[in-house]
Order: sequence, then C-alpha cells, then structure tokens
Amino acid sequence: IQMNTILEALFIVLLAVFGAILLSFQMAKVLFTSPRFGFALTATQAHDNGFVAPDLALFSLIGEQGTSFSILRPGGKVLINGEVYDAICRESFIEKDSPVRVIAVNNAQLIVEKL
Repeated sequence: IQMNTILEALFIVLLAVFGAILLSFQMAKVLFTSPRFGFALTATQAHDNGFVAPDLALFSLIGEQGTSFSILRPGGKVLINGEVYDAICRESFIEKDSPVRVIAVNNAQLIVEKL
C-alpha cells in the first residue's frame, strides 16, 4: 500500500467527519428554532398580558428588619428601609406596626417573621 493512498483515505474520513459535525449543528439549529417541528417556543409572555418577572432586588432584602405596615393575616404590607412591600407572614397573624424580619422571597412577595 502506498503512502498516498493512506493519506487520501485519511483526508476523506476527516472531511466526512467535519462535514457531519457541521451538518449536525445546522440541523439542530433548524429543528430547535423552527416552529414547524414543534421544538421551539412560539408564544411570548408580554407585560401587556399580565406577565411580570419578580424583581431580583427583593432577594437583597433577606435578613432586613422592618415593621408591618398593615395587619398581616397572613398577607399584607411591610415597611422596610422606607419602602412598602407585599409580604406574607410565616405565622397566621401579625399586628400592624410590629417588628418583622425578612426570611425569604417567594413569587415577588417577601416572607416575614415577627421579631
């Protein structure tokens, strides 16, 4: 067997592997971005339709202390750092103007406990 024959066969195999990889990426792009194949999401969640993402800044309030701005039974309002937020209390009832601490955030609402 001649060396040229081996190099030619190796070149053909490498070219076929490279072509298969390129074709795989292109087909994946077509399959996963085209609504014809059912893999792509076609619906949008617009703010005008009532879809709202939670404010990630709420997570920075975990551990902060404030007061209950309204009666929490279990939902209500709390005042933290001069701002009023929606909150749910861990207990079943917290009186207005009671000291509270933020322990978690869930669905854009603060979870608080009475101090």
